[in-house]
Amino acid sequence: MLLPELTEAAPLQLSSANARAARRALPPRLATRLLRATVWASLLLMWLSRISAPAVDIDIWHEMALARAAALSGSIPQTDSFAYTAPIPRVVHHEWGAGAVAYLVAAHAGAIGILALRYLLGALIGMLCWAIARWRRADALPAFSTIAPLGIFLGGAAFSPIRAHLYSLFFLAALLWLLERDRRGGRRWIALWLPASLVWLNLHGGFVLGIAVLLAHGVEQWLGGARWRHLPATAVAMLALIPVNPYGTAYYGYLWRGLDMARAEIPEWNPIWRGIISFPVAAFAISLIVLVYVAARRGWRTMPGLAILGVLAAAGALHVRMLPFYAVAWTAYAPGYLASLPAGTRLAGLFRRPRPWFQAAWLAIAVFFLGLTIVCRPWRLEVPAEGAPDAAVYPVGAVEYLSRAHFHGNLMTPFEYGAYVSWKLYPAVRVAIDSRYEVAYPEWWTHRVLDLYRAQPGWRGTLAAYPTDAVLVRRVEPLSPALRQEPGWKRVYADSSYELYARPWLNLPIAGETGRPIPGRFP
Repeated sequence: MLLPELTEAAPLQLSSANARAARRALPPRLATRLLRATVWASLLLMWLSRISAPAVDIDIWHEMALARAAALSGSIPQTDSFAYTAPIPRVVHHEWGAGAVAYLVAAHAGAIGILALRYLLGALIGMLCWAIARWRRADALPAFSTIAPLGIFLGGAAFSPIRAHLYSLFFLAALLWLLERDRRGGRRWIALWLPASLVWLNLHGGFVLGIAVLLAHGVEQWLGGARWRHLPATAVAMLALIPVNPYGTAYYGYLWRGLDMARAEIPEWNPIWRGIISFPVAAFAISLIVLVYVAARRGWRTMPGLAILGVLAAAGALHVRMLPFYAVAWTAYAPGYLASLPAGTRLAGLFRRPRPWFQAAWLAIAVFFLGLTIVCRPWRLEVPAEGAPDAAVYPVGAVEYLSRAHFHGNLMTPFEYGAYVSWKLYPAVRVAIDSRYEVAYPEWWTHRVLDLYRAQPGWRGTLAAYPTDAVLVRRVEPLSPALRQEPGWKRVYADSSYELYARPWLNLPIAGETGRPIPGRFP
């Protein structure tokens, strides 16, 4: 008789336990709202931790130096005055507008202003991607929360504070947003876009990617039987607007020369397959697999924007620098693709009726990225004077030494840090090279300077080719020990990161800061 009693009581006990659990559980609507809030917090913290690189971008210095020179002279310089070596006779600085913005922000708001500008542009890019995803799917968050992390990872490298590249990402996102209107038959967007493209081309040369995107969208519309002729016409109008800049028609020649350059010595211009087992390669490969899978399941004709993604994927594969552009399009378009699959439907179900494990997982993600964000210190802007060999390390102490010594002359500089020297010491000091690369220097000179710092055969000839008074060298460079043994050069300064070698007849004082932290300041 005991066994029947137990079997009869068990359902009552289970029913009672379920009732207690139901009373403890949150109402479905409240649980859904809490889950969505947690997901948004996770994505925001993920984004913030990824884009909060604290070290000032190396290019901002030459951009601000140009803007300062323009402010003093009353016009944009057409020739280079920062270098004593072999600058190109006619300089077309495609980032002159970005430099003007950075100079004004730095002058009036300092480091806080530069950081605020970075986060503002990042927020606008994210909002535009989200708006496009929402247009394609009413409830886009389930798919967006799955797709966006990969886009954040691929695009975060562009947010170095603050590189002109970032303006191009914003304008690309804006163009993708406008093209959604075009797919719905609207044409008024063209009147808004052409003035915007004029601003873009004066901020950064990346506007040429906008022309490629317009043409890719036109091909897709043509293949789909939609109206398309206005799109190549808009691209032609963008080309016609190019001379509306301080350099006039010379911009065409610069673009022809700049787009044809391989830039093999610059890692970010290398093809993605050079870094065979890197995280960007894995993330990029995953995104392509997803696109191929969706196309196989749904058909490419049901994937609006696929042609644009293809163009940007090809650009990203050829040049790592282009991956952030692909990341923007991926984040905008891929949520709609995922939502159309059965997996997207199941994912949406988890958001409508969230399970405890699903809520706990997103809460753990939020907590993890909160800790990572705090570690990254997104409120800091740094000019690091020390760091790992492959990190950005500025010659803060060496520049301060030259300033105290009232040095006037020609300084051989590394490619990455000549612009910092120009910003701090011009016009007293002229540099051998800086990171403007094709903007101001012939490619052969860039290669010679890079070989000089590697102490490659012929490096002495590079030093002798132009009237060099002093050499700035990072201690990890092979040139550093080579100069110590070289007659005709005397080490006049050393710290834990940099050394300065000068001609003996300059009579510069001997100084050293090894072991003492040297704070860098912006600007």
